[in-house]
Amino acid sequence: MSTSLRSILYPTTLFLLSTSGAIQGLDAFPPKCSADLRGEATQPAGAPILLTITLTNNGEASINYVSLLPYPDANWFKVRIWDRAGKMQDLQTSNQQRGEISGGKRSVEPGESVDVLAVISPLPVGIYKLQVGNGKSLEIAVRDDPQLFRTREQDLSSKKRRRNSSGLF
Repeated sequence: MSTSLRSILYPTTLFLLSTSGAIQGLDAFPPKCSADLRGEATQPAGAPILLTITLTNNGEASINYVSLLPYPDANWFKVRIWDRAGKMQDLQTSNQQRGEISGGKRSVEPGESVDVLAVISPLPVGIYKLQVGNGKSLEIAVRDDPQLFRTREQDLSSKKRRRNSSGLF
């Protein structure tokens, strides 16, 4: 499929899905859900912050979504971040699900949860509290630690090689 056709179909598909109730839009996760955060307590400076968001369907209806991966697009979520001084900011999460939507229709049934892998932009060195909606918060320390940074990069490269060799992508 050509890039120009893909650039037209992707936004059109998202619009149709959001207006049909298949997804709830890109600024908020679906109603009657909770979103709890998990992640490494220490994150390297200069690297994206890696998070896992546990989305739990507390409602009575299924949450349907279309995804390339076995979990929803992280664009459903914004992370509220407080530094030690109490300054707050919101950052959009991402898991870079872009391009053709060919992963098929998926759902989170009432009472079930799904873990959504996500990242946010790197943060300056410091201690932070992170939270999505009213879910369980997470405290992280961002440290200027070259060894931690190298270890993260090696782990991610290793995971990418395993994923590519397994034929998943």
